[in-house]
Amino acid sequence: DSSPFLFSFASLGVKMVAGQLPIEYGYVIFASLATFIVKLYLGGKVGAARTKHKVHLPQMYSPTNNQFNCVQRGHQNMLETLPQAAGACCSLVVSMRRLCQL
Repeated sequence: DSSPFLFSFASLGVKMVAGQLPIEYGYVIFASLATFIVKLYLGGKVGAARTKHKVHLPQMYSPTNNQFNCVQRGHQNMLETLPQAAGACCSLVVSMRRLCQL
């Protein structure tokens, strides 16, 4: 067996299905990686807002400054929804190839 991996599932009797990803799947990977840049941008905005409004760590939200809370909540909302959105994006491209080519 010339498996490129150090561990082979064939030794356990597990049969694997080989598949091919469409060439357009590269766009999905690029979009997923681009979210990292957005995450850094929003984190920088929160850091700048912390300095501007004098909200020190470990305090997550300000009890008096609603403007800071909006910036913090925007960043937090992105962090909360990112795993589901990225997972759905990657799995839908594989499972609904014809629909994603439109």
